Amino acid sequence: MTPARFFEAPEGRWTLAAEFSAEDAANQLQPAIARDVGGDDLCAGASGSDAHPAAPPASAAPLRFGSAGTAMVAGGFIFGGDTRPTAFPAAPAPAAGQPAPRTTAAGPATNRPTFLAVVPTGSADAPLLPPRGAEDAPAAPAGKSVVTKSSSSFVGRLVASDALARWALTPTPTLLLTAPRTLLWATPTGHALLRLDLLTCSALCHAARSPAPGQMDVVAGFVRGHMLVYDAPGARYSRVNKASRWRPDIRCVAWVPGQTQMFVAGAADGWLVLVDRSVEEFQAPGEPRKPGANPVACWRLSHRPLTSLCFAPGGTLAAVTCDNGQAYLVDVLAPSGGSMEQEPFAHAYFGAMTCAAWCPDGAFLVCGGKDDLLGVWSRAGVLLARCHGHDSWVRCVVFDPVAGDQEMCRFVSAGDDGRVCVWELSPAAVQRPRAARDKVPVLLPLVAFRAHVAPITALQVCSDAMVTACRAGTVRVWRRPEAGDTDAYV
Repeated sequence: MTPARFFEAPEGRWTLAAEFSAEDAANQLQPAIARDVGGDDLCAGASGSDAHPAAPPASAAPLRFGSAGTAMVAGGFIFGGDTRPTAFPAAPAPAAGQPAPRTTAAGPATNRPTFLAVVPTGSADAPLLPPRGAEDAPAAPAGKSVVTKSSSSFVGRLVASDALARWALTPTPTLLLTAPRTLLWATPTGHALLRLDLLTCSALCHAARSPAPGQMDVVAGFVRGHMLVYDAPGARYSRVNKASRWRPDIRCVAWVPGQTQMFVAGAADGWLVLVDRSVEEFQAPGEPRKPGANPVACWRLSHRPLTSLCFAPGGTLAAVTCDNGQAYLVDVLAPSGGSMEQEPFAHAYFGAMTCAAWCPDGAFLVCGGKDDLLGVWSRAGVLLARCHGHDSWVRCVVFDPVAGDQEMCRFVSAGDDGRVCVWELSPAAVQRPRAARDKVPVLLPLVAFRAHVAPITALQVCSDAMVTACRAGTVRVWRRPEAGDTDAYV
């Protein structure tokens, strides 16, 4: 089925404003000038096991996606495939009559995750898209790319566009994506600004924030417990957990609100850890606490992988979903933080929970999972409603920051069926006493449409636009209707 290029909502018609391939965006940055630097020039504190005797030569080979690559929202959801991403294997010899396998700048393309996040700059209400009509203007010719090669064993090189300097003067909201062995920073119209090429593995999750205009901090999680904290405009990064014995895959990460150094990471072994980026020493969770070492605090939530985490508005209470079909509430800065077991807060109808989002006032939480449903839960752990609208696993859910008021709120979900569903919910209605305890209200979507042919694995809603991405690596940006638009809702 052909994906839609617009959809109708009560406020008017949402239209497709931009569409690009993450593969094409990454390939805009090909090396034109190369210079070698030591690990300490690019990598803060790269030494010991992180040292590398010789950096690989800069290559102009284009980056290509595997046919099953995925794309996701950072900071809330793990990789879409059920296979474990690892280091790229050696390319097998093609069979007789078969085409040669596709390759990337770092190796053969396979089923590797790609994530997407909208990174605001300054005000959260800053528009993501240029004014209407400006996106149709001819694109500026590609400028030169400067390659900085690293002696680290983890990061191979940094490729920057000359447009990065212009962006620093007039910063605007941007997109952060990951491709196989690559972190890519681009504009919403698909113009690449910066590319960080990794040597051995691809990111499983990442989270981004902009503490001030012209700044962007990124934390990414990888296989075998590796975590990377990256200052994109400053072109500096640091490794976390380089030498400890704790080696599970890092499945979800998020910055702690109001903290400059702290982030939270969820692992495949069910541990949730609070990490101070300024502390180098790392010990395994559950071991006797050593002063001055990471993790600052840890919680044993499950023995199954943690799949997503999100913070309630205005606080440090995190909702964490798990592959065991349950969700947990953890105050990550509470004085009692430690390695204790946590009681589940919510549960799926069946199967794993994959995503969650808090409503703007933090009164309730919406969770999605592999039961094709979304559940609306109060802070007390009471199921308020179930949402039926998807035909496959729900991969992401976010609240609309603009639509809605005190009487009605709107959230948007997307999943493996390639559909985007728009929901409206009245908190007062779902919190009314019910005639029978087993009667849970069922919500149907206000709008449902096919946004991608491939499964959707990334979704973000901004003040003026919505961004979706699919497993094939296609990114689509939808423009919100402006006041005065005459397109009527059908």
